[in-house]
Amino acid sequence: MERGFIDGRIYQHVDDPDVLCLEQDWSTAGELDSHIRSICFTNLLQIIESAAEAPVLEVHVISAVRGLEYVDSIRFRGD
Repeated sequence: MERGFIDGRIYQHVDDPDVLCLEQDWSTAGELDSHIRSICFTNLLQIIESAAEAPVLEVHVISAVRGLEYVDSIRFRGD
């Protein structure tokens, strides 16, 4: 397992069983960048390139994750 890897999921798309989705969570952007430069990611790209249809690859960067305390602060901030 690579440093910074938190969790991963692979699943079939609900609307199209021919579509596979891979999601990964990384602790920092730097560790994700390191993974993108890795042999493991190179191997993934080679698999993607062999797909019958053009694949979609998206990288989502989330700057913050908030929970119920955030919702409470917005809903009950006393406007």
